[in-house]
Order: sequence, then structure tokens, then C-alpha cells
Amino acid sequence: MDSDPNGRFKKIFTDGSKLNGRVGSGIVCLSEARDIIWKEEIRLNDEASVFGAEAEAIQMAVEKVGPTKEKIVIFLDSRSVLMALESNKNHSEVIMKLRKFYWLTHKLN
Repeated sequence: MDSDPNGRFKKIFTDGSKLNGRVGSGIVCLSEARDIIWKEEIRLNDEASVFGAEAEAIQMAVEKVGPTKEKIVIFLDSRSVLMALESNKNHSEVIMKLRKFYWLTHKLN
């Protein structure tokens, strides 16, 4: 699964989940030795969906790293969020923020 065998990229992992009626999002950044550099987690409204939690985790990662020249790879496990980002039909707030960030960073590069 390691797409960077030489450890040149900072690796950020995202996850969103719903368990026992509680919803949350989290991110973790690992060093080359797979030590935790930093991590963040938030609890969301219990009415939030897993989709929303996954999208929020990705948004957290994007906001945490911001515009940078550093080589970063963000790992996620939500195909539905990726599909929503590609589609023009999803207008949820977090998806719109992610799209805006993507287009702004690609215009700058």
C-alpha cells in the first residue's frame, strides 16, 4: 500500500465514522518511520452522515496543510466523496469548499 517507498512525501490519513449514534472525523500525519507527527479529531452532530464525516476529514487535512511546497499525499477511503468532487450535482458545503480549494491551488501552480 505504500506508494512512496523512499519516504519523500508526508503522509496524511483521513477517516470519518459513525458508531453507536456518534459521528466524528479525524486525520493523522505520519513520519517516514510511521510515528505520529500530529493528529486531530472532531465530533460532529449526531445527525451527520458517514459521507459528511469523510468529507469533513478531507477538509480538515486540506486546511491543516494549506498551500505549501512540501510534498504531501492524503490517503482516504471514501469513493463516494471522490465521486461527489467530480460531479457537478453535489452542492454540499464541504464538497463546495474542497472544490474551491482544488481549483484555487491548481490556478496558482
